[in-house]
Amino acid sequence: MANQQGLQIYVHSTGDASTKKVLDILESIQDRVPSGDYRNTITHLQLVDQGDVPRFKKLQVIASVQPYWHFKGPNWWESVDYRILGERAKTEYPLGTFFAYGVTVTSSSDYPVTNVPYPMRAIDVGVTRNMDNGSFYGVDDIKTMDDERYLLNANERATVQQMLKSFTINGAYAMFLEEDIGSIEVGKLADLVVLDQNLLAINPNDIDKVQVEMTFIDGKLVYKQKKQA
Repeated sequence: MANQQGLQIYVHSTGDASTKKVLDILESIQDRVPSGDYRNTITHLQLVDQGDVPRFKKLQVIASVQPYWHFKGPNWWESVDYRILGERAKTEYPLGTFFAYGVTVTSSSDYPVTNVPYPMRAIDVGVTRNMDNGSFYGVDDIKTMDDERYLLNANERATVQQMLKSFTINGAYAMFLEEDIGSIEVGKLADLVVLDQNLLAINPNDIDKVQVEMTFIDGKLVYKQKKQA
């Protein structure tokens, strides 16, 4: 068993039955592995039984999500998700519920089957539960985050702060690197970006348009956006 060797367990699970099975296994082995800080992780999590969400917290399992999927995609939701899952598709990709139960949530991409990875797009979708950029999907942009055509379960919306944590300190924690990166603190590596807008002050529907002006790695400037003349 990986945990018996001091290793982290990382499982990709799409369905609610498979996620329940993984949680069952992790729960069943608790008495057989040495106590330790394993930070076991389940990723993707398209369907999750509501009753299993608190178990993530209880078992200290990290929920690794890909927010790029967390809306009704114009090219797949009706023809694939709803066709296969029916009404259950309306409950897919829980996000706000994980945060509400105090589960550690990390965000990542599912590239290349999703849009080109750009955290601002994923943060946009996580906060709005709606489409981030219509041009990528060959449709017009939405005018409001409440546009019902692509809105997937508004009750699962996260806050901007929660999404930022999922991409920063929570991600660092999942990799056992929270003492070095993930937040701006004395003694940590100065890995950070400077944005052209304040994510906490703009319309959530516009977060995908925010640009990185500068990137610093270990305190050194490695990228600076060229200003348009």
